[in-house]
Amino acid sequence: MGILLLAIAFFLFLFPIRMNIYPKFHTHALLSVDNIHVNGTPSGTELSKSSWWFGTVGTKNGILMVKNKFEVETLTDQHIFSVERFYGIDPQTGAHIPGYGDHNRTGYFFAPQHLSEGQSFTYWHVNYDTPAHMQFIGKEKIERLTVYRYQALFDTDQTTELDSLPDVPEKYGITLEVNLTLLVEPVTGHFITYEDHANAYYYDSKTHERLHKWNEFSNRMTLPMIHSHIIFAKLMKYMILSVQKILPISFAILGMTLILLQFVPKKHRKKR
Repeated sequence: MGILLLAIAFFLFLFPIRMNIYPKFHTHALLSVDNIHVNGTPSGTELSKSSWWFGTVGTKNGILMVKNKFEVETLTDQHIFSVERFYGIDPQTGAHIPGYGDHNRTGYFFAPQHLSEGQSFTYWHVNYDTPAHMQFIGKEKIERLTVYRYQALFDTDQTTELDSLPDVPEKYGITLEVNLTLLVEPVTGHFITYEDHANAYYYDSKTHERLHKWNEFSNRMTLPMIHSHIIFAKLMKYMILSVQKILPISFAILGMTLILLQFVPKKHRKKR
């Protein structure tokens, strides 16, 4: 009986549901468009090549060290944008841990587990090194999987990431108006897909006065990538619910059965 109780305690309290950050995850199939402005005049909307990579590159004191990288080029291989971030992520909650990564962050790599309808959270997207406060918009089904839709509208500065542009940052900075949408599986907190739309403007480095537009761009996941995320989220959802609900109920039933058997007279049990 004591061994059984120890086993129950192990599964209920000592067995962590660990966040599975893909060891290596590449996507070169983002649907991206850019409309770069020259002296304030749009050059026209064109498809661009985007790649997004993230994965666990090590651990430190039990914290996952995650590398997150995003690159954009024209179809003729001309550089548009690239950025590389390093995060320190709690493997059980998916939350950023201050003191780890390239600088302190609070919020989540994707989203917290067990989201309730209407619950908001803070997310850090690779393109924008700023906290995006995701607001609940509604829920929907994709391939029979219930997902929550979130949106964040915010401004951010990308002068550091775009210092390859002429006279940046000496004379000009770059500021963005961003519309970010995220679809999340609420039990696991794993993202299914995202879309972002942004307007980027030059501003005067001294006066911070907004000048003309530099770019209008958007990114979204392709259908095959969304499908792969759905399959992964379904698997993780099943594992989490199994450990957190099915196993405890099974152990509870087994424990109650064994406890009740203690009250059955030994002679009666032998006779049976």
